[in-house]
Amino acid sequence: MCGIAGIFNISGEKVQVESLKKMTDSIAHRGPDGEGFWLNSNETIGFGHRRLSIIDLSDGGRQPMHYLQKRYTIVYNGEIYNYLELKKELEKAGYHFQSESDTEVMLALYDFKKEACLYDLDGMFAFAIWDEQEQELFCARDRFGEKPFHYFYNQKTFVFASEAKALFALGIKKEIDLVKLQGYITNAVNEYPTETYFRDILKLEQGNFLKIKNGEMSIKRYFDLYVETKIFYKNENDYAEHFDELFMTSIKRRLRSDVPVGTSLSGGLDSSSVVCYIHKALNGSLNQKAFSARFYDHRHDEGKWIDIIKNKTGVQHFNVYPNPENTCKDINKMTWSHETPLGSLSNCAQYYVMELAKKNNVTVILDGQGADEFLAGYEPYAQYSQWEHFYNFKFRKFLKERNIHYKKYGNRLRLGYFFIPKSLFSKFFLPGNTDNRYFQSLKSKLRFDLKYHLPELLTYADRNAMIHSVETRLPYLYHELVNFVLACPTPLIFDNVTTKVILRNAIKGTVPDEIVNRLDKQNFNPRQDVWLHYFEIPEKFLPKKFSLRHGPSYWRNYAAAKFMETFS
Repeated sequence: MCGIAGIFNISGEKVQVESLKKMTDSIAHRGPDGEGFWLNSNETIGFGHRRLSIIDLSDGGRQPMHYLQKRYTIVYNGEIYNYLELKKELEKAGYHFQSESDTEVMLALYDFKKEACLYDLDGMFAFAIWDEQEQELFCARDRFGEKPFHYFYNQKTFVFASEAKALFALGIKKEIDLVKLQGYITNAVNEYPTETYFRDILKLEQGNFLKIKNGEMSIKRYFDLYVETKIFYKNENDYAEHFDELFMTSIKRRLRSDVPVGTSLSGGLDSSSVVCYIHKALNGSLNQKAFSARFYDHRHDEGKWIDIIKNKTGVQHFNVYPNPENTCKDINKMTWSHETPLGSLSNCAQYYVMELAKKNNVTVILDGQGADEFLAGYEPYAQYSQWEHFYNFKFRKFLKERNIHYKKYGNRLRLGYFFIPKSLFSKFFLPGNTDNRYFQSLKSKLRFDLKYHLPELLTYADRNAMIHSVETRLPYLYHELVNFVLACPTPLIFDNVTTKVILRNAIKGTVPDEIVNRLDKQNFNPRQDVWLHYFEIPEKFLPKKFSLRHGPSYWRNYAAAKFMETFS
């Protein structure tokens, strides 16, 4: 886990090491354990690196790293969790290794398969490889967007870094995109696939790779969820067993580390499962450290659920109690770290959890993030489930699920005035198309959220962790696990207002029944409606005709104002 930076002067102008150092100094929090710089033979391209030592703490893991008499040079941010398995395959193919790092494995795999290497990787990553022989730059980003990759390109120069602030440190103009900022205030649009809140600063989209050769840049997608596949087993137990196997594989791989590993624990289904599976994987031999955000307001506190997991696993547990006074004090630092307006106060709570982990000498945190977006963890997914029943003429099922929803939530789920004619139009005039303006199936909605909603949360997770020099690992975002779930029958994802059906089936016996059977959902959520009264929008940025002191509208104006205050 590191901070990376690079300059490629396509025009032929020489790169200065001092320029690279300015860039990496600005993101030193991403890698406080060391730094490194490299220029190619004619000094037209250079890489900079800040190291957070996780695997192979020796100098053998330093970057920029070279391979095959310096034909290849890499700067790499992230972890390849299946590097040991890949290393064995590469050794059989005749490759030899000088270190124990996953970075060297990445270089060998790239030499062996070029861009096709990306299909073999189980991990989170953003990296750049220079091929001196081919005079080609290759950059790639992981499937779901766990690790960031920002860049500036103007045909003469290509500059990249883990964070936009490194580009500003080089002298690239820092100009806030007010149109996007207004989009956030008005419509809560917080994340863009390839753009940022700064003009001319772009992002490599998740699941894409980029090449520059002969002065030409090309970008291609190597991973996409919009492929409809189906898996059929004899019974639900077979699905649950396969899920259990994949999830345990993911957990074990993400425990690979040469530094202390801990977990975040909210008391919910996802984080509790991670803690319990670690306990099971290591037969209780690891004295786990778990970190939680707690709240004095019992309506938002998960203490009773956290205690159940503590009693089950014997985890060593640490609490932090975020409060509005400290959050007001730290909000500028959080905004500076995120380089976006903060989405909600729950992001601030996550910031304090990562800070707590660092204070207790834990460098790697496993977290349950990502499960909601492919296991239908949010209550609004009920709308898509009910809509799909109607679309398939399963009217009895449609009415049953609506009644269950009413008994649980006390209201009829609104499907929209025109959902019946739209469903029928889609059914008869666009048959087989479950992703159109008239109808969207539950799985189609999950794929959409994985691609467009999840990256926003992953940005928060990365920035909240890295500002404290902590690495987050997300076991649910093992691509084979995600693909498997999306290929399962829909009722194994969401059925009768029960979310994450296949997960609940798989973890029985490993996770306490009280947690398995939980149907309410809470995260690290403070009382935002109460806390907002502590947050004053700076008068300079106060919108005209604005007086609301509560609700998401006020928060978005406040967050946008803090963003402008921080980066103006």
